[in-house]
Amino acid sequence: MAERRHKRKKVAPGPAMAVGSPFPIELGEEKFWASQLTLNDFGQFENWVKGQRVAQILRGFEALGDKLTIDQEMLQSNMIRDITTASLSPVDLVNEMSSLSGAIYIIWLSLKHKHPGLVLEEMREKIQNSGAALDLVTRVSGLFNTDDDEGKKSPDPPVTNGQTGTK
Repeated sequence: MAERRHKRKKVAPGPAMAVGSPFPIELGEEKFWASQLTLNDFGQFENWVKGQRVAQILRGFEALGDKLTIDQEMLQSNMIRDITTASLSPVDLVNEMSSLSGAIYIIWLSLKHKHPGLVLEEMREKIQNSGAALDLVTRVSGLFNTDDDEGKKSPDPPVTNGQTGTK
């Protein structure tokens, strides 16, 4: 019987490696080391996403004015309760991680293990000043688009409702 050799995949440095060994991220002249994301990090990310959604609801109701009707207050309260008590789906989490603000938050979570003094707003400014925002979002998005054993890209999910996918 022929022996099959398994080739070790080469993985380009990027947030995809955040699930493995530490890797460097350079922002301008500074070099940071990203670490493996923990379950706690993913829990923090989910809570952050929920907080962002609650803040959006509050801003929407603020636009109605200072005095809400009882029905509006109940609706606001129910919407906030539903957001804070329900778990987010994996698809929702991936979509949030692929957004600019979500990618920055995920990168910050990964960096804070080796750089505990790094503040989220400081990280956001460093990314903006370095011009690396698009590259980092692309790298974070790569975390969820892996190669199969043959080295081919996994197929994109089907597109529905007349929307077109991009490659």
